[in-house]
Amino acid sequence: MAFTEHAETLAGKILMQEVAIFDGQKEEYADLAVFLGALRSLYMIHQTHHWQSQGKEFYGDHLLFQRLYEAIVPEIDAVAEKLIGLGGIATTNYFAQVHHMEAFQKAVTGKDQPIIEVSLLAEATLMAMARLILLRLSELNTGAVTFGGLRSLLTPGLENMIQGILDLHESHLYLLGQRLASH
Repeated sequence: MAFTEHAETLAGKILMQEVAIFDGQKEEYADLAVFLGALRSLYMIHQTHHWQSQGKEFYGDHLLFQRLYEAIVPEIDAVAEKLIGLGGIATTNYFAQVHHMEAFQKAVTGKDQPIIEVSLLAEATLMAMARLILLRLSELNTGAVTFGGLRSLLTPGLENMIQGILDLHESHLYLLGQRLASH
């Protein structure tokens, strides 16, 4: 599916571009910091679409987007607290987060795109980012990759948290896909 491939390409580009700004400082937490910025951006995208809903399906869309953005709040907090707990307090810096949020938002939005399509691509891209992070963690677990202190990130709690996020956003993709199909 071209849509999924596009989201995977975007996810890889965002992670590569944003991780590079750490330039050796706290790099072991960079993927997770960029992911936090993406979650925060996704929250704002859905909340904005909640406000911007219009047309025949206004009320249903209004409620759908509210459901989506409200579900993200606990994830944002969990990822940020996990980052800080693992020693990555510098990566939760406001200015770095705004940078990551802007990069994600620019990658997934375009002029004149219907809001459902923007949210769908944003969700798919976030999920692709999460899968890339899990893949890197898996590679570290097998010893295939060694990189600074990154092994300290490989905790069952971190993996479970990311899997839970993937689970929730899979349902978001389903809901948005159903809405797009009914359009």
